[in-house]
Amino acid sequence: MSAQTPSGEQPPDPAVAWTAPSVPVVVQVPGAPGLRFADTASRFVAYLIDYMILGIPTIIAIVVISPLTGTQTSAIYLANVILGLAYFVFFWTGGRRATPGQRIFNLQVGNAFDG
Repeated sequence: MSAQTPSGEQPPDPAVAWTAPSVPVVVQVPGAPGLRFADTASRFVAYLIDYMILGIPTIIAIVVISPLTGTQTSAIYLANVILGLAYFVFFWTGGRRATPGQRIFNLQVGNAFDG
């Protein structure tokens, strides 16, 4: 059975036939020979590692500091967001331009135009 539009008509044929590439495509960074874009899986796992590193102080604050000081959990989460911003800005603007999670996968942040 073929697909139909809500009015019951057949949809038009696509303007261009598409086939999957037979060879994996490696996208080179424009203007930066030898560099390439990182794949999604390694970037995601690197982010999870960084997220776990940032989660340690949050868990300590919720479990230990909050009951002692009476600090509300929302204040701790706000502090965690600020800590996360500082964490990523510090590591991305530093000499290696990579967070600890990114370093595991040899990733770094760079300018797309000149590397």
